[in-house]
Amino acid sequence: MRTAVEKGVRMKVFVYYNLHRKVWSIKALEGDMKGRVVAHRSEAVLENPRPKVSQAGRKRVLRDRRKNVHAGLVGVWHDRDILLMEGDVITYNPYKHKTFVYADNLSPFTGASFALMKNGKVAVI
Repeated sequence: MRTAVEKGVRMKVFVYYNLHRKVWSIKALEGDMKGRVVAHRSEAVLENPRPKVSQAGRKRVLRDRRKNVHAGLVGVWHDRDILLMEGDVITYNPYKHKTFVYADNLSPFTGASFALMKNGKVAVI
C-alpha cells in the first residue's frame, strides 16, 4: 500500500482550500489512496479542472452560518514544479453564488484547460 505520493505523479483529485492550514488540500479520487487527502501544497496545478459544489453542503453553510468543505475543483493533479501562468481568476462564495464564478464578471465557471492554485486564489486558462 502506498502511503505517499511520488513527485511527478498524475492522478484525478478533488482540491479545496484548507482554511485551518492555509494551504490546498488534495484528495485522491482514484487508486490506493482514494477518498483520502494525499497532500497539502501552497501551490497546485490541475489539468482539466471542473467545479464541484455539494448543494447539500452549501445549504448547511447557509443554514448554520458555519463553514464546511463542500466545494472545490476536480481534475488531474500534476505534482511537479509550477510554471508561471496568468489567467482569469475564479472564486466561490456560498452566500452569493451557487457555484464557482469568474471574479471579474461573476459569470459561472464550468471548466478550463488548466488551473493554478496559489496564495489562496485560483487562475484558469
